[in-house]
Amino acid sequence: MKKGIGLISGLGFMSFLLLIVLLFVVISSVAGSQYADEQNPENQNTLSCQADGQAIPEKYREDIARAAEVSTLSPAIHAAQIEAESNWNEKAVSPVGAGGLTQFMPSTWAAFGQGDRFNGHDAIAAQGRYLKYLVDYMNNSGLVGKDGNSLTELVLAGYNAGQGNVTEHGGIPPFAETRGYLQKVMNLAQTKYSESGSCKPIDDDTTELIDFEKSGKWVSPLPGSSITSRYGKRPCPTNTCNYDTIHHQGLDLSTGGGGKNTAPVDMEIIHAGKDGYWSQWYGPWILGKQIDGEGFYIEMHHCAEGSVKVRKGQKVAAGTQVCIEGATGNARGAHNHFQIGKPDFKATGDVPTRRHTLDPEPILIEKRVL
Repeated sequence: MKKGIGLISGLGFMSFLLLIVLLFVVISSVAGSQYADEQNPENQNTLSCQADGQAIPEKYREDIARAAEVSTLSPAIHAAQIEAESNWNEKAVSPVGAGGLTQFMPSTWAAFGQGDRFNGHDAIAAQGRYLKYLVDYMNNSGLVGKDGNSLTELVLAGYNAGQGNVTEHGGIPPFAETRGYLQKVMNLAQTKYSESGSCKPIDDDTTELIDFEKSGKWVSPLPGSSITSRYGKRPCPTNTCNYDTIHHQGLDLSTGGGGKNTAPVDMEIIHAGKDGYWSQWYGPWILGKQIDGEGFYIEMHHCAEGSVKVRKGQKVAAGTQVCIEGATGNARGAHNHFQIGKPDFKATGDVPTRRHTLDPEPILIEKRVL
């Protein structure tokens, strides 16, 4: 007797049929759940979302941080770009000859690389230098803000398609590959690599860039500035160390001095000027409540003395100058300490947002400002 026939005989025909049915149900359930995830981008984003800064492979975290300091772009953008380029594979090679973690062509590596392009640490350092070159190029191109294009978008488009194509087309080139690449990097930065991202994709349509008006009209709170200090824990920056100085609650932006702090979104002014307890730390400062939209609180600290141009109760449009960046209060060097408060908190001139804040960087990326 053959072993298969003996097995059927031993189990009994009905038991055998039951076994087959159960096996089919298990296989169908697994396949069905995988198919559902493939068809539902929200499922995939929820499952992969970490948004706590820990998604960056540990061996590269210090490299990413150093490269971001060089480029002035966020660590999340650096990490998201690497995933889009090589999926963190140091040995990746493209059909056209691009290689390594950051997919440098030999000619580009000759200009920006040092060491071995197939060494991840060397590749990330070169990425920082090349992105800084593109940041400077785009800042001088006159294209930042045109048609709602942010500096970050233009830099990424230049990385993918070449800065010449960005200049020739007056902004993001109309290439499906470049637009898909741009959308992928921006979404990964927001949903996976940001230290406090929303876990919500910027836009699920990878064939078309998000409409600038879709998220409301946002502009830079300090046009022409660079990030000098990011949100989160940091070493004590002054002689007066407390929770608020060690836990940086905002994003420091600086032009080097004399820059115009502007309302990043339509908002109603709640506090403006130098009065009350908090001015000894903030100098003249601005607090506003976003009109419509998410209802964020907007704070700007360290305005230059005598430069405040708005008043309590005034409603101002996005882009309205509110003061000049300064070094007043507990500050070293002229800058705009830009802070976003949670909308469900009741902030006033006597009760600033302080420990009820959100990281401004992923929000400004989502709003196409950075």
